[in-house]
Amino acid sequence: MDYRCFALQKDASTPLYRQLADHIKRAVKEGELQPGEKLPPIRKLAEQLGISPITVSQSYDVLALEGVASGSIGRGTFLLPRPSITSAFQAKPLQPTLEGSQQPPAKPPEWMAALQQQLRLPRAALLQRTLQNAVKRWPAEEPLLHFSSGNPDANLFSLERWQEAMTQAGISLKQEEDTNNLQYGASALGDPALRSFLAAYIRRYGIYVDTESILLTSGTQQGLDLIARSLLQPGDSVFVEEMSYISALDIFEQRGVQWETIPLDEYGLQTEVLARKLEATPQNRPRLLYTIPTGQSPTGVSLAQERRRHLAELARKHNLLIIEDDAFNELYYQGVTPAPAIWNYETEGRVIYLKSFSKTIFPAVRLGCIVAAPALLSVLVRQKQIFDRPTPISTTRTVLHYLNALAYERELTHIRRTYHQRRNALLTALEQELSPFGCHWSIPQAGFNLLLSIPEHLDSIQVVEEAASRGLVLAPGQFFAPVRTQQSSNTLRLTFADKSPQQLEEATRRLAAVLQTLVQTERRPIHSTPQFTTEV
Repeated sequence: MDYRCFALQKDASTPLYRQLADHIKRAVKEGELQPGEKLPPIRKLAEQLGISPITVSQSYDVLALEGVASGSIGRGTFLLPRPSITSAFQAKPLQPTLEGSQQPPAKPPEWMAALQQQLRLPRAALLQRTLQNAVKRWPAEEPLLHFSSGNPDANLFSLERWQEAMTQAGISLKQEEDTNNLQYGASALGDPALRSFLAAYIRRYGIYVDTESILLTSGTQQGLDLIARSLLQPGDSVFVEEMSYISALDIFEQRGVQWETIPLDEYGLQTEVLARKLEATPQNRPRLLYTIPTGQSPTGVSLAQERRRHLAELARKHNLLIIEDDAFNELYYQGVTPAPAIWNYETEGRVIYLKSFSKTIFPAVRLGCIVAAPALLSVLVRQKQIFDRPTPISTTRTVLHYLNALAYERELTHIRRTYHQRRNALLTALEQELSPFGCHWSIPQAGFNLLLSIPEHLDSIQVVEEAASRGLVLAPGQFFAPVRTQQSSNTLRLTFADKSPQQLEEATRRLAAVLQTLVQTERRPIHSTPQFTTEV
């Protein structure tokens, strides 16, 4: 079959991967494709249709989820025995048979197939599936080396201290003898004791508020979801950095938003570009900006102080609401104090500040907070009460005692020093191993990730698959791009926090070997377009 007859509309509201999957299902229904037929290799079909290999890969993932096709590393993707397809060309997902049974899989009801069609596959799920497919290439029994986990180092967390804090929390709650603590809580904002502590804690970032301006949440993701539910409607546009936090992208996209991207450089979000966009379309433009100013994810760069001030000025001038996501301000690698929050420069309530302690206590704690003007916070509280109660006081009181201990600041210093050493080890290894290939990378000022740009003629999915065959797991950068571009298709997210310097050196050597293999196969000159400076 000539797949070039598939008419893909790049400017349509339906994603390209969904369009391609629908075309293939239509061809199956009309008999143009037969059960057992092998679909073209991902890169070959991408070239035929003039689209990214990741788009084809996502389309094949959709077909697999809907029971239309099945793929495996080394064999390819094949159409399954043809199920009944609805008039909307909706394939029913196949169900696993009992072990040893020769009966065909049971077909789910029509409503379930229709529901799957409506549900959008999140970026995080697509990334996870991509990585799972890639690691099947690693036949060895040795453990894989995960170079893109995005995780902190669990060995740096103290369970003994957490146990002590739990004990102290139980004692303090018993001494209070407040029966509201055993119910759903006296305040919808969450534990007053922890909010009082946090009001003092965030002053180090230039944020001066009282306890009534703080709402406790189950981590940053719940905070982002509350904001999206409360302030956004399908079709709304949002300003966002050109590479961003994958969970935030998923949350906002579930609300049906449209992205207006702002480029990044080594000093963070380019506020002068944002200013031009605000001036160019004063009426029909996004009213909200989502930004990670410190340890930006996935690049690790931090917004320069003068740009923070400029961003606050733009918010006042254009009535722009800023969502300031702060997960890494304690994990800074330059200077002797954390960077001031954008909130510090905007005092009229146009900043919603999100704080998480998942990276400094441990991720399983799942506790964060939203800081906002009381009038705005009341809207978020009402939304939270619809589907959740106040954050459990057993958790909040334990976190209070954990953070309030003198050991916490000492632990932060140790964690920061350890990550800084690992960051430097990775930067040195990249310079030694990847500079000859024309690679470029961001220099993290905080956090534990950086973004690597590979030679332009290589696709990150191709690199991920080849790396997996060498026992190296990588995350393609395009999953972190709100709007996928050719530039984002040539990037990889690398994590240094959870690896020793020796592991980082070995991972970089393996990546260099992967690039050497692919460059020799392509037989094309090495060239890469830098996104960020490579000067330490």
